[in-house]
Amino acid sequence: MSKKHHVWSQGQIILASYLSGLIGGCYLLGRNYKKLGQPAAARKSYILGILGTILLSTLLFFLPEELFSRIPNSIIPMFCSSIIIAFASYQKKPIKELLTNGEKRHSYWWCLLISIALLLIQTFLYLLFLWTLIKN
Repeated sequence: MSKKHHVWSQGQIILASYLSGLIGGCYLLGRNYKKLGQPAAARKSYILGILGTILLSTLLFFLPEELFSRIPNSIIPMFCSSIIIAFASYQKKPIKELLTNGEKRHSYWWCLLISIALLLIQTFLYLLFLWTLIKN
């Protein structure tokens, strides 16, 4: 197990998924998997976060306006957080053991910074996608 990086708590992972979607939660889950010595699970987490974000964005983009306007604003972040909570529960025990053995947890400020950065990257990519649609 790596000694250079701290771990992310379940609360931080949920916060990241609420603020920046599936990609935020999956990124922090992947970082924990790397810390736990499971690089294959970390890669799967990153890939699922990217694919899940693309799938959800595509679904929302093609959703009819009448249906989209009836969905409460908080449903989408809560949906993403619920998915991440299910996956983060598998890490709860090993992360708790690391923390009791003296491993440190990242700060919530760092979690917030990563979440905002991922949100800005997603916004840029969405705008770029819309720009290419409008241009054509």
